[in-house]
Amino acid sequence: EIASTLGFPDGYMRHYGMDVDVDGILLMSNVVLYGSFQDEQDFPPLLIRAMTFKIPIVAPNLTVIKAY
Repeated sequence: EIASTLGFPDGYMRHYGMDVDVDGILLMSNVVLYGSFQDEQDFPPLLIRAMTFKIPIVAPNLTVIKAY
């Protein structure tokens, strides 16, 4: 719903939970868009995994992320 509100065509963006094959999905991804409504206490593991595959990430300006 958010993607269509932003003008993206149906099927252009997908949300996956952490119970799926995350590495397989990351390998199919061109970029990881990370969002959070709360200030993270630790660097998000998903972003670490994406960076190990050299996949660009887009993330909010959180304190823990700015530290790196």
